[in-house]
Amino acid sequence: MKQLFLWLTAMGSCFYTGCFDMGPPTSADVVNSAWNSLDGFTLHMAGADDTAWRLVRAHGWSVYEGHAGGQGDTLEIIDPSGGMVLIWASNSFSGFVLGEGWTGQTANGARIGTTVDDFRQRHPDFTESGPERFEFHRGTAGVVVRFNGGLLSRIEVRDY
Repeated sequence: MKQLFLWLTAMGSCFYTGCFDMGPPTSADVVNSAWNSLDGFTLHMAGADDTAWRLVRAHGWSVYEGHAGGQGDTLEIIDPSGGMVLIWASNSFSGFVLGEGWTGQTANGARIGTTVDDFRQRHPDFTESGPERFEFHRGTAGVVVRFNGGLLSRIEVRDY
């Protein structure tokens, strides 16, 4: 599991320090740190809604599928490549989704387009939880990995 945590270490210090004014985060930055949240910090302690709005205003991110926050709705923004969605709930960063357009990979080499068999060999700590769906949970945080036609298509990291 440690290798998998190292895989997605990207949200890191930018969410802690608000350094987005220095430039947009890369998907590697976002993924690495948020993934590490499962192994050290709580997702909900990594930036309020204003962090998302700074990315939208200054760095080309946009509101994802109309999820602009507010009572009963999450604030979700998507990066310019379309490969990463960051999610806020109750004015607190609560997760992210990686999909087509994300060009990163796990420390073990899994990436969007990896086969189910290859993923299972690379990450045996995930449990099959449905057709083309694998999960890993630690506390209230979890990772859901989805496949489409036997190929890795989506990675969701959230506080459930």
